[in-house]
Amino acid sequence: MKFFTTASTLAALASLVAAQTSDPFINTPTGVTTCLTSSLTFGGTHPPFTLVVLPGGQASGTPVETIVSGTNATTYPWLVNLDAGSYITLEIRDNNGNLQYTSPITVIAGTSTSCVGTTATWTPSSVLLVSLVSLVPLSCCKACSPAKPGLFDEFMI
Repeated sequence: MKFFTTASTLAALASLVAAQTSDPFINTPTGVTTCLTSSLTFGGTHPPFTLVVLPGGQASGTPVETIVSGTNATTYPWLVNLDAGSYITLEIRDNNGNLQYTSPITVIAGTSTSCVGTTATWTPSSVLLVSLVSLVPLSCCKACSPAKPGLFDEFMI
C-alpha cells in the first residue's frame, strides 16, 4: 500500500512538472549590462530558434532588435547594445512559431556605451577561424607540414 501511494505521488508530481515546462523556453538572464556580454540560455524541441528584444512586458510590441535568427544552439553570447535603463523582454520563437518570453529586464549601466545602437553579430565559425589562424605562425604557412595532411590547407597563403 505504501509503495502504491509513493508511486502515485511521484506520478502526480511528474505530470505537474511536465505541465509547467514551456516549449520553447528562455531563461531570464541576470545582470544584463550595457556593452557587456550576457549569456542567454534557451531551448526546445523544435529548433531553429529566433531571439528578439521587445519593449519590457509587451509581448505584442514591435521588436527593438533581433539578437539571433535560425540558430540550433541552446546558448548565445549577446552583446548588450542597449542603453542603461532600457526596460526589455526577450522573446524566443521556435520553428513551429511557438513563443515564450522572459520576465521583464532593466539594463544596468556598464563602464562603456560605445556599443549602444550597433549591430553585434557572433558566429561560432568566425571565432573558430580566428582561433585556428592565430595558431599557425605566418612564417610557417607553405613551408610547414602539419601532423595531419590537409589540416591547415585552407589557411595556406
